[in-house]
Amino acid sequence: MKKLGLIVGILIATVLIGCSDLSKNVDRNGTPNPLATLDTEERIVLSLEKTYPGHKFKVLKKLDTYDGEYYSLCEDENGLKFKVDYISFNSLYHFSCEDEYIREILFKQDFLGKAKKIAKREGYRVKYDSDNEMISLEVDFNNGDVDIENVAKTVCEIVNIAKGIPKYHTEDMTFSTRELKYVTLPKMHRFACDFYFEDKYLNSFTVGFSNEEVEVEEVLLKVEEGLKGAKRVKQTIDEKRGN
Repeated sequence: MKKLGLIVGILIATVLIGCSDLSKNVDRNGTPNPLATLDTEERIVLSLEKTYPGHKFKVLKKLDTYDGEYYSLCEDENGLKFKVDYISFNSLYHFSCEDEYIREILFKQDFLGKAKKIAKREGYRVKYDSDNEMISLEVDFNNGDVDIENVAKTVCEIVNIAKGIPKYHTEDMTFSTRELKYVTLPKMHRFACDFYFEDKYLNSFTVGFSNEEVEVEEVLLKVEEGLKGAKRVKQTIDEKRGN
C-alpha cells in the first residue's frame, strides 16, 4: 500500500512538473511565449524586429561592459551598427530594452548640425539633451508673442531633413503578470519643441520622425496647443510674482 501511494505521488508530481513546463510556453491569455526558449541576445533581436518590421538584425557583441558602458552592439541588414542598452525587464514573460537605431541614422546624416543651422536662420536655438536622447527646438516669447506659423514651418523643415527613417511602432512600457510583452524603445525617435520664458521651461510638444513628409497644418495644431499650455504656466508664474 505504501508503495502504491509512493507511485501515485510520483505520478502526480510528474504531471504537475509537466504542466508547469507547458505553462511557460503560453501567457495567461494562451498566447504562445517565444521568450521561454530565448537567451538575452535572441530577445533583443526579437524585440528589434517587432519594433522595426521588415528589417533584420543581429547581435555583434553580447550585452556586457565595454569601455565603462553596459550595452549590446547590434547591426541591421545594411551593416549599420548601433547600441542596445537599458534592459529594464528580462523575465519569463517580459523583456524590454532601449535602442539607438534611429539615433544612429540621424547622427550619420549630421541631423543635429543641419537642425541648428535652420533654427539659427529663423531666430531660434536647437538643443541636444544627451541624458534623455532628445533634440529640441527652443522657442521663447520674452519679447512678445510667438509666430506660430513660423514655428510650425521651422519644425516641419527640421523634421523633414531626416531621411531613411525606418517604419517603427512603439508600445507602452507597462507590464502585467504572466502577460507576454517584449519591446524596445527607440531613442530619439521624436523631435521636440520647447517653449521658454526667461530661460524657464514652460511646455513642449513632439513630432515623430518619419519617411513621409510632415505637413505644416498637422504641426500647427500642436504648436497652438503647446503654446496654450505654456501661457497657462507663465500666467501662474506672473501671479506668484504679483505681476
